[in-house]
Amino acid sequence: MRDARQPHLASGYNGRMPASGPVRACRKAPCGAFGVQQGRQQGEGTQVAGVTELNFATLFQHETDLLELPAGQPLFREGDDLNSTMYVLMSGTAEVTVKGRVVETARPGTPLGELAMIDSGVRSATVMAKTNCKFVVIGRQRFNFLVQQTPNFALGIMRVIADRLRRTDSIL
Repeated sequence: MRDARQPHLASGYNGRMPASGPVRACRKAPCGAFGVQQGRQQGEGTQVAGVTELNFATLFQHETDLLELPAGQPLFREGDDLNSTMYVLMSGTAEVTVKGRVVETARPGTPLGELAMIDSGVRSATVMAKTNCKFVVIGRQRFNFLVQQTPNFALGIMRVIADRLRRTDSIL
């Protein structure tokens, strides 16, 4: 039996809304909604330096408390104050821009706002929903729990940050 004081890996939405953009919580579970992600079957990862890369959509596939964002609305904007929340896109597509330039098109399984878990600066990018999107919301307490209990989660987030830094540096 799980200790009720510890957040569960699959525990739901933490009740926080992003600082900008109209959103509403959605309780519809996305289980089995993904099939293929970036050319891989759901649940499969790729090998990077001998470690299987984490599939974030699979990790959170049983979430029922999701944040719903309509197409054309921002999840957050570059320069917004951080609210110690990151997100994982579970359905839809979103555009990530830095200084007005598109640096990434986020697809299901993409973590967004992960720097909010690491530092206390302002948001470094704008994330705009291109289509209707659903997000898992991860607060600082849950993030810390995932890092401690799921080492591949921490490695996955570090890989995302490193990859984004390299890509953004080459674009800008």
